[in-house]
Amino acid sequence: MSILIIGATGTVGRQVAKQALAEGFKVKCLVRNLRKGSFLKEWGADLVYGDLSIKQSLPKALKGTTCIIDASTTRPYGFLTAEAVDWIGKNDLLDIAKKARIKKYIFLSILGGHQKDQIPFMQLKLRFEKNLVSSGVGYTIFYLPNLFQGVISQYAVSILDQQTIVVPSSERRAMYIDAQDIANSIVKSLTLPVGKNRRIPLITNERWTPKEIIDTCQKLSGQEAKIFYGRNFILQLFASLFKLFKWSWSISEQLSFVDLKNKNYASVSENDFVEEIYMSNQDFINKVNTSNYNNLELFLKEYFSVMLKKLKELNIKKSEKPIF
Repeated sequence: MSILIIGATGTVGRQVAKQALAEGFKVKCLVRNLRKGSFLKEWGADLVYGDLSIKQSLPKALKGTTCIIDASTTRPYGFLTAEAVDWIGKNDLLDIAKKARIKKYIFLSILGGHQKDQIPFMQLKLRFEKNLVSSGVGYTIFYLPNLFQGVISQYAVSILDQQTIVVPSSERRAMYIDAQDIANSIVKSLTLPVGKNRRIPLITNERWTPKEIIDTCQKLSGQEAKIFYGRNFILQLFASLFKLFKWSWSISEQLSFVDLKNKNYASVSENDFVEEIYMSNQDFINKVNTSNYNNLELFLKEYFSVMLKKLKELNIKKSEKPIF
């Protein structure tokens, strides 16, 4: 099987590429910047130039491809760019995939995203998802919760840099998953005999409130966080206000997305949409899901261990530098 990965330089895409290569698959990666994707070539992947916003660049990339794994996405608060990539570009790719008779298109969506279809970024994903389902191309859609790696940028880095963290005051738990576990599930699905036209929510037991994450980061880093707690309805009020002005669309999108990321997924049965697709694909999901998902606290412990060691070494070098 020859796999073309879209978004291979991203957090999830690079893990998918690494795992697929380890399992012996022939992997091609669509990249806009060959230099930026050089690490993928070092791993054993073939790099092909392509840009979802340039339709003419896509047909050559699909030549000899059996399966597309689409791990690409734009930032949720860059709507104009998102429309060019997550809607126009991906539909162009899907049309070319149909003509090239691609056997499978694996698409990564967001768990609970259908509940926030008023966010333009989510509208694009949901609209493309409908097009994929009705395209006639074999598909598997994975619904992903929040990433461990996102906790680093949202909480851990801010604490180390002594930056204020803005979080909802809600104590609702959000679900988290490691990008490596996502990659394992995706690659595992490629080896199963029956995997056509499936919708797979990746459900984990890692459910955390913002306060629990911040408390853990403080404990592991030995530093106190600067926190601003905002009530969800206030954040959404500001999101609505900022949406009125084109210059502040990006701010509106960020505030709306904060609420989406903190939705509660304490159990599958609480979400009718997830329940429906979970029950109809339960046997397949059990085979795809790994039984030993990584632990967020251990992930954070490793991160802070490495970063604090680097900071200590940096401070020692500064203190040893001669003063003239």
